[in-house]
Amino acid sequence: MEAAAPRITPRIVNLVLPMLTVIALSIIFFVFLGSERSPDSSLIGAITSTEPNRAMLVALVIAVVLTAILYAFQKYDIKEITADIISGGNEIMPTLVILAVAWPLAAVSQELGLNVFIEQLVGGSLPVWGVAVALFVLSAAVTYFIGSGWGAASLIMPFAIPLAVSAGAAIPLCVAAVITGGTFGDVTSPVAGMTNMSSHIAHADHAKYLRYAAPYNFGAAGIAAILYLVAGLVT
Repeated sequence: MEAAAPRITPRIVNLVLPMLTVIALSIIFFVFLGSERSPDSSLIGAITSTEPNRAMLVALVIAVVLTAILYAFQKYDIKEITADIISGGNEIMPTLVILAVAWPLAAVSQELGLNVFIEQLVGGSLPVWGVAVALFVLSAAVTYFIGSGWGAASLIMPFAIPLAVSAGAAIPLCVAAVITGGTFGDVTSPVAGMTNMSSHIAHADHAKYLRYAAPYNFGAAGIAAILYLVAGLVT
């Protein structure tokens, strides 16, 4: 089947301008919304006190409006733009439903004290050479089940560094193990945003995409675990 002819002339500005607009506006609203809640007037204080979801949503809405105006100047009919936006939104609904389940799962895990449970399970019983590889495996497993690498890092990192200090392991190595374990989960977990967006962009069945990618992802994770073990032995 031949691809449909583009309704307007393809231009690189149609890709770059909306992306730059979203990024720039997100930063602006991070500072603007955070300054209202920040106890001090510093830039860092504003960013750390902001509401990221609200800032990015406002930036996205403005970027969509500006993009529609850009397309209108290129004689792209407003009715067709509206129809295409709705059609595109309908296509990503399955992804949004999965993410709507995954994000509360990560939040509930934090509220239930999963980090305390893991710390009690692991803490103090590991040899120095096994700390990094254990943190990598833990981070990968937690991310796989909750679907959020950053959520897993927020659960594991608070005790990963004290564990590394008490065991005498290399702190940078342990921090890297937590982050890379989360990356593995992000590209492997059925409920992770990265896997859902990847399968959607490729127009692939989500379950088939996961089965196809799993051997490569688990193979890479196995190699990484061995390297962390070796690094723990030589550092």
